[in-house]
Amino acid sequence: MRILMISNRYPPDVRGGYEIICEQVTRLLRERGHSVDVLTGLIQKQETDPQIHRLLHHAPAIPKRRWQKRFLWRPSRVRIYMRNDRIARQFFKARASNYDLAVCWNPSTIGIAVAARAQVSGLPVVFYVEDYSILSHSLIVQGSRRNLEADWMDKGWHRMIYAPMRAAARNLKLEHMIFCSDYMRRYYDEYEVSAPRSAVIHNAIRFQQEPLESLPEPAPMSLLFVGRVVEDKGVHLGIEALSHLHKTHGLTQATLTIVGTGDETYLGRLKRQTKTLGLEQNVTFAGRMDPQAVLNTYANYRAFLFTSMWDEPFGLSLIESMGMGTPVIANAVGAVPEIVQDGITGFVAERDNPEAMAARVSRILKEDALWRSMRRNAWERVQTHFTEPRLAQEVDEFLQATLKR
Repeated sequence: MRILMISNRYPPDVRGGYEIICEQVTRLLRERGHSVDVLTGLIQKQETDPQIHRLLHHAPAIPKRRWQKRFLWRPSRVRIYMRNDRIARQFFKARASNYDLAVCWNPSTIGIAVAARAQVSGLPVVFYVEDYSILSHSLIVQGSRRNLEADWMDKGWHRMIYAPMRAAARNLKLEHMIFCSDYMRRYYDEYEVSAPRSAVIHNAIRFQQEPLESLPEPAPMSLLFVGRVVEDKGVHLGIEALSHLHKTHGLTQATLTIVGTGDETYLGRLKRQTKTLGLEQNVTFAGRMDPQAVLNTYANYRAFLFTSMWDEPFGLSLIESMGMGTPVIANAVGAVPEIVQDGITGFVAERDNPEAMAARVSRILKEDALWRSMRRNAWERVQTHFTEPRLAQEVDEFLQATLKR
């Protein structure tokens, strides 16, 4: 097959899991003999891969002040979307015959009209759903008042700001969709944004698992958080849970290492929280790590805390942690319950409840037999459910079937 990936960002331009998974699937399909190009956003670094076309422009970041968001950001975002629509029209006029189909990934900063141009040119388009952006943009195009981003706006503003983009994408059809989890498929169905043909294909780890016996023995009281250090990731809940471990469960030697960067204001708040709770000697802010270093560090910790407060579509760090034999204690948000088997590969705690999380963590820290059982179960679950060969085969089969319809 000759495939075109359409994505707002593509490594080394990365904001989260969406871009990482796009690159992973691109690589896997190329390894299976397919020709895969990428149409994505501009970056300052010079691109050396001739199959990656960095032509599209990014909409500005969302401002914090409400009036700026309402009167400045929304119109400027639509102008960028319209600009990308013109670029896409020229791109597909010249290159549409080079491809058999297109796969639309995250359109959040480039606009979904780019995918619509692929459809207008005659290409089947598969929408790869890893978050809420395709849903939100689809609702905007439809002019729906249920739009996730703009349902508070009055009807006049809604029409004036979004009418140009609806015109650009008026032919958009969601006919083929791949969802990263059952949770995401159900969520899209609730908004009546679904496709006649869809499949749930779970994500995969990006490394070859080492034998469980060869992994290091972690420090007995060590906990790990990996992710963006922003409020919706709930890092403060992890620190609160650590405080409960100390004060309620008597585990005063328990430590928490926080890997990641993000909102500096929130980071400052976390450091003040740590000081207030008397945990300065027990919490380490490790900052940003190289992706490979992050993968290697999971096995050095007794348990991984997944403290997210928002409904995660999947959670790559969950399977990365389990793939390195590290059990997970996670908030029951989004797709987490279909990835982490409660009581088997880790624990799924009541969301936004640090006391409940601490109670489950204490069991893993105190009960060595339980931890070893969960460690093996977590490693084996990834070995059987979240591997790259499985991901490559399922995506390949879905795309092949798309062409036959």
